[in-house]
Amino acid sequence: MEKILVTGAGGLIGNAVRVALEARGTPVVPTDMGSRTEEGLALVALDLRDTHRLHEIVLREGVGAIVHCGGLSGPMQGKDNPAQLIAINTIGSVNMLEVARIQGLRRVVLLSSVSAYGHTPPGTAAVPEDVLLQPNTVYGASKAATEAIMRGYVLEHGVNAVALRPGWLYGPRRTTHCEIRHMLLAGLHDRPLRLPASADASRQFIHVDDMARAILLALDRNGFAGKAYTINGLETTTLQSVGAKVAKHFPKLDLSFDGPADGDVQAPFDLSAAERDLGFRPDIDLDTGIASYLGWMKSRL
Repeated sequence: MEKILVTGAGGLIGNAVRVALEARGTPVVPTDMGSRTEEGLALVALDLRDTHRLHEIVLREGVGAIVHCGGLSGPMQGKDNPAQLIAINTIGSVNMLEVARIQGLRRVVLLSSVSAYGHTPPGTAAVPEDVLLQPNTVYGASKAATEAIMRGYVLEHGVNAVALRPGWLYGPRRTTHCEIRHMLLAGLHDRPLRLPASADASRQFIHVDDMARAILLALDRNGFAGKAYTINGLETTTLQSVGAKVAKHFPKLDLSFDGPADGDVQAPFDLSAAERDLGFRPDIDLDTGIASYLGWMKSRL
């Protein structure tokens, strides 16, 4: 049976992908910078910049496809060292494409980001994938550049690769900035929270388990090489509305907003391409996702 190399397997998306693959009986080679997860699961140590180590693992393990979840996640990452961010995110992704080219791997699924779009002002029509990408951060640029390079590998070298653009992710293992995470932690620890954002800021949150399902669909469908798909939740809401959902679990939640914040201002995204080509449609509504995320948090206290 084909083995799947999953980078970033100790992180938010990578762990969810690993769990989903193993649940269906697919052999996984889980890699990350460390050698173990916090639960003690053994990982294969891999620095995304180490091409020799990557080729060694692919050959030794008999890898047939790659799901590339590793890298620096989110515009807040790498601000103090943008060159390193590019080396990890863009060059690290190039290394995945190159090993796929040399070793003839069946499929590569890369993770881009809605940060590649830049600003897409609310009030406009739902944003499709083929709009001009105008990232406003080095992080977003690293993702847009990765997509362009991927298309070159597809068209010039026949590499079978596809990219997914996750939106506002939340769920177990989230460690970087996430408003839902901050709200739940504030409720659990009974402390006030002031978010650096506007109460009416628009969000399209997606649960990490829905994201993992989209990745498996992209992995299993060999067509549509060179394309990029936005993967996001169906529900467009405001941060104030999200706060109200969290307050159902914590009626005394002390939440305030101090916005606007830095970052991209984005309209709802058109998700029809992922549904049409990959068969993906989000399953987890925001109320259900918040409740399950809270349950996971409580289990860790």
